[in-house]
Amino acid sequence: MEQISTSQEETIVTEVQAAPIKSTLIQAPTLWRETQGDGAIAVRNFNYEVKELDQASLKDAKFDIEKIVTSEINRFVETYNPKQTVYHLKSNQYVQIKKVDEARKMYVCRPKQEKQNEGENTRIKDDQDIEVPFDEISEQIQINLRIITEDQTCVGQVYVGINDKIKTLKDFLNSKSASLLNIVFKDEIIKNDDTFLKRHIRSGEKFILMSGGFEAKIWKRFRRIEHGDYFYMSDTYYDAVCFKPKKACHFLGFGFLNQYEKKDFKLKFKYYIDDEEFPETEVDLTQDMLGEHHSFKIDFQTLNLQPITVKPDQMIHICARVQLTSPMRFIYGYDSQGTDGIEGQDPDFAIQRSSRNQNSTGSDFGQFSYILYAL
Repeated sequence: MEQISTSQEETIVTEVQAAPIKSTLIQAPTLWRETQGDGAIAVRNFNYEVKELDQASLKDAKFDIEKIVTSEINRFVETYNPKQTVYHLKSNQYVQIKKVDEARKMYVCRPKQEKQNEGENTRIKDDQDIEVPFDEISEQIQINLRIITEDQTCVGQVYVGINDKIKTLKDFLNSKSASLLNIVFKDEIIKNDDTFLKRHIRSGEKFILMSGGFEAKIWKRFRRIEHGDYFYMSDTYYDAVCFKPKKACHFLGFGFLNQYEKKDFKLKFKYYIDDEEFPETEVDLTQDMLGEHHSFKIDFQTLNLQPITVKPDQMIHICARVQLTSPMRFIYGYDSQGTDGIEGQDPDFAIQRSSRNQNSTGSDFGQFSYILYAL
């Protein structure tokens, strides 16, 4: 990869080598392992397929990475201010400025480390203050970015601001489908608005920008669906149910049963992972969207919502309310006990009544016909 410095304010990647990959849907990796010759092996979640990305096999195809210095960063700040968190390039760590010594062109800084289990930055009492020359401080770090799509792959180094949101890595790919890509750091798909500083990302760490998403599985909740009867939903109060995974999984969506008179309606849903609440999303559902199992498939990947990583025994509370002009009558499913006996169904979940429920849905009755997930 060739870099050309065009000015003091920016560096542009002019070419990134790429090669076609003839393979099926790319999945988020559980491991990124280095190999000889600047290669890497991405181990996928499904079937654990392995593909060697060998430098010697890369061709002349180009990936457009137009800009590697973000608009929010100024690399040549003359002086930083006390209490400001910046990056010390030489020691490869975050520091907080305590004092500015203009005469000696030095900062007095306190190293910052990541607080265990919380992903926050905090000062460690035993750390000693250090003196750092002006030219060793920056608000920018360099990361290694590997881009993998169904057609090609490339790898390069990009500069990012420590206060930039990690999700802006998608902006480096000049593609209309960039918003559908997953950003993978270690074993996690990055979601929400975390910044590089909040995640305590150090210079030189590796990210994967990956297309395709997950191959969703369906876990059906009900043994029976009632078409000749109905129950009422609400536009104010949430119906909710709790799915409890027996093993770690990625929560990808759910199935929602049809309106009794087969009318179009607006679905408003949100979900909780234990006590963590995620924002409400609205979807207009029409009858031509009805899928298998008499249900509308609420697929997070189609809706451009991030898949959620869930640990064993965490509680997935799915909450929904509806909006329509006709009576809010919906068909329902029941007999969700003994779901392990449903043909072809793995015993991956247990069903519980949700503490978030505000209407009549129960553990054995309701609208949520299945959960979409990947292991």
